[in-house]
Amino acid sequence: MAGTNLTRAEAAERAQIVATQNYRIELDLTTGEETFAAVTENDF
Repeated sequence: MAGTNLTRAEAAERAQIVATQNYRIELDLTTGEETFAAVTENDF
């Protein structure tokens, strides 16, 4: 399924069976005033 988007119905179906247990977000605000680097980790 790489490179294709989920339909609304497919997303709703997945939401019933997948639950996120933890989020981790790292922001690097030292790279400039208008853009920044980010790393996001989701644990299921």
